[in-house]
Amino acid sequence: MAPTFQGQPLDIVLFVIGGSGAGKSTFINRVLDQSCTRAIEATRLVPTNGDLQAALGQVVLVDGPGFEDNDISQHTDILAAARGWLTTNYSSCMLPRRGVIFVQDLSVSPLVSRVSSLNLQASINLASSTQCGDVLIVTTKWDKMTQEEGELAETAMMDRVWNKVLHAGFHTFRIRRGREGESSLSAIQHFLQITPEQQRRNLEVLQSRLYGSSPAPPHLRFPDSMDELCAGCGRCGDVIVLVMGPLKAGKSTYVNRVLEHYGLPPRMRVTEAMTLATVLIQSVILPPSAFQGVGGGRIILVDTPGFEGDALGDGAILKRVNAWLQERFGKRTVNCAVVYLHDVTQQACVNTAGRSFELFPMLIRNAFLKRVFIATTKWTKACEPLAIRNEVELLSVYWASLVSRGFQVRRLSEEPGSVDGAYRPPDLLAELVQVIGFIQ
Repeated sequence: MAPTFQGQPLDIVLFVIGGSGAGKSTFINRVLDQSCTRAIEATRLVPTNGDLQAALGQVVLVDGPGFEDNDISQHTDILAAARGWLTTNYSSCMLPRRGVIFVQDLSVSPLVSRVSSLNLQASINLASSTQCGDVLIVTTKWDKMTQEEGELAETAMMDRVWNKVLHAGFHTFRIRRGREGESSLSAIQHFLQITPEQQRRNLEVLQSRLYGSSPAPPHLRFPDSMDELCAGCGRCGDVIVLVMGPLKAGKSTYVNRVLEHYGLPPRMRVTEAMTLATVLIQSVILPPSAFQGVGGGRIILVDTPGFEGDALGDGAILKRVNAWLQERFGKRTVNCAVVYLHDVTQQACVNTAGRSFELFPMLIRNAFLKRVFIATTKWTKACEPLAIRNEVELLSVYWASLVSRGFQVRRLSEEPGSVDGAYRPPDLLAELVQVIGFIQ
């Protein structure tokens, strides 16, 4: 960040972000027509002529490191740095107009659509958490392809990765071959044409597309800021309850139901689509009134990304959990418990539980695992016969070794009378806390 930068009330702040090598700094160079450092830095445009001289003088371009492939932790650090820069340079009473320019290297994007999707998701998280009212996808590296190849790649990305953003009304912009400087400046001018009222509507539409059929409530508008346990804030008496399991098992729903039971608003985003609703590791600290006799310690629920049945990917999630714990507790041993959820109506990822707990002590090294509850979810009257057959197979085949090691299996249901012996989400947590001896 440039030390001499001074924020002004009428500024238009544009965060220029994207994957490593996408051409972010080059894009800024084209706009400035001069060299720009590749470190995190804010640069104010200084136009010398033209009808838009005054308006362009309000534009501040914020450059930063590129997103590393599949490194969600690094993405989070970049977003935190961007938000920190904003709050450092602009007081809450003079927040500027804001936008995000997502720079996409089109020459490789169809080959790495998952990486591009994660990078775009990080950009959307930044837009939401800083209340940016516009997102522009700027495509670069057209000079590395023929026009036909570029258009085919662009169409593929529109269909696979950008569809939600485009359906929300946001736009793409091409940095044209041979007209890079002119094209880059035209992309900046796009933001000058957006009124504050349009920005507000854009933000509501974007959050509606991402979070449901209506605008997300305030507590759901910041998908990367729900981590209540900050780095370095872990205490010796804390008990971390990791909520883990395969994709769409109901982990975020479980956390929300526990929060609602204790009079708190739901905090975790839940989607119906078979996509990752939880990308980041998120935590909530339960209020002291949740359990009597705690003795000064805290119970912290931690929502984790869903396993997808791939050994390499699932191991990477456990490594991220380990890094999250180390950031908060350092080298101290952490008291942990696990609520492992599994959708009883599905037969996918049946081996994931066994593999995860084999890897757990190797990848999460400073955790003292006090207790594990495996809970089957999605019990309803309509699917009870299928669920019981699946449960028998899970217990006798896939989870037999876990049960023999003392792992306890419970049924979890929100539908009263749906199945015998089913627990409600808060009751399951209460038993877990009691079993691990946290209540004196």
